[in-house]
Amino acid sequence: MSNAMRLFTLLAAVTIIGTALAQASNDQAAWAEALYNPKPLADDVVLPMPCEGSMVFRQVLVPLTQPLDDLPIALGSSQSDWGVLEGPHEQHIAGSFTSEQAAGRYYLMGKYEVSQLQYDAVMNETCPTPARQLRLPVRDLSWFEAIQFSDRYTEWLLNHAIDQLPHEDGMPGFVRLPTETEWSFAARGGIAVTSTEFQDLRPPMQGGLSQYAWFAGPQSANGSLRFTGLLEPNALGLHDMLGNVDEMIFEPFQLRTHARRHGQSGGFIVRGGNYLTPESDIRTAWRVEQPYYRDGRQNRISTTGMRVVLVAPAITSNDRMRELQANWVSRGSAADAEAGSAADRLDKLALGATDSEVQQELQRALQELRISNQLQQEQRARAIRSSLNFGAFLCTQQNQIGQHLNRGRDFLALSCDPSNPRSSPETCERIAQSLQETQASLDTVSGLYSDSIVELGSIYAVTDIETQAEIVKQAVIARQASLLDRYIDVYVANLTAYISDRSIRRSNWLDSCMAVTR
Repeated sequence: MSNAMRLFTLLAAVTIIGTALAQASNDQAAWAEALYNPKPLADDVVLPMPCEGSMVFRQVLVPLTQPLDDLPIALGSSQSDWGVLEGPHEQHIAGSFTSEQAAGRYYLMGKYEVSQLQYDAVMNETCPTPARQLRLPVRDLSWFEAIQFSDRYTEWLLNHAIDQLPHEDGMPGFVRLPTETEWSFAARGGIAVTSTEFQDLRPPMQGGLSQYAWFAGPQSANGSLRFTGLLEPNALGLHDMLGNVDEMIFEPFQLRTHARRHGQSGGFIVRGGNYLTPESDIRTAWRVEQPYYRDGRQNRISTTGMRVVLVAPAITSNDRMRELQANWVSRGSAADAEAGSAADRLDKLALGATDSEVQQELQRALQELRISNQLQQEQRARAIRSSLNFGAFLCTQQNQIGQHLNRGRDFLALSCDPSNPRSSPETCERIAQSLQETQASLDTVSGLYSDSIVELGSIYAVTDIETQAEIVKQAVIARQASLLDRYIDVYVANLTAYISDRSIRRSNWLDSCMAVTR
């Protein structure tokens, strides 16, 4: 047989084998849901994977609608002895995609740690055979391999399931490792928990840590890696954010100073702790650095895995760039308006300066003034949100105390009717005294409610209040705080009416709060 004939025969064999493998892949049955989503929820976001697989994501909502808006959040921990690693600091978070269900923007966080099955489906040349044992989190891989997984999975989605991806401004999302802020915000529960719970060492855990995280010790992991999704999820529906395998972060590690991140960037970050981490160290602020390379090769750690996010670029089009620039300019104008004539004078001095060094110094001073005033605007927004929460709480208290007072009065009228032979003067006197004390409590709370309306209404404009009210409402809806969003609506309505005519209507305000549950 000639060489040409041998080559032709070999190519034909390769073609036949390739066709058979492709056909086998196409004929593979879809994975059983238990292999990729053992605890399904109605609002899960499920995306396909190679080999008829799937990956599940959860929406992490940030209740801000404009692309340049971001939410200030307190991260780290003031209770840790490791301040250089975990010291308290402020960060900002924003979403990638515009939400159709709620006022805000969101990013998608993997509901579970990436499993060995999911990793093999993306990275292997041939499809893995689905098996329960492959539900264990993938581990012992390098940061570079995690990046490669994200890249390959994104390319597969773009080529096979682009219509199933969320889009922002016409741009499809992509998969990557989470940033430290994205991971921390989700791990702490996002807006589905209160501000106090968000800053705790651990998110709310009914029944204790062992119900939510695998850690070292016989009462938990007992030295063994565990299947994903066996324990309870956090407030956002995310499983194993703490414990099991610790999770790689996208950006490099930086130390913490007392006021900011330290300037040196090092290796990669891992978060969350793992199945060998002591229970006392399992907390949302836990973070360590790992080198990218160890012993002459890429660093692979037997206790470290990954979880991915799905996000969109910040600049999705030329139109979005122009929108962002216009928003940036308007914020600068707003800062100038806050600064008043001082900004105008600095601007004119900078333009009129003939010395280049003086002109640069004046420009820097003007920029610092604008930054300072933008920070003041952000602080004002936070103060409005805090006041709205307080006003809504006072409204709930008026309702509860008022309803209790009304029931007590009805009971007094029925039980202490002079025609009632069972009426006891002593008992009736005690009831009457109790009602007087309840009325005094109601008067106190109503006074605080009225004061809050007068004080808030004397400082802020209606548009500012209404803007922040939408953010507060999304947060309480996410926390499933019973009826609190309706109390916020009532408070804002009372506040708006006061701003319009400066009339104090204590009885009307009380009636409006009590009407929420009628």
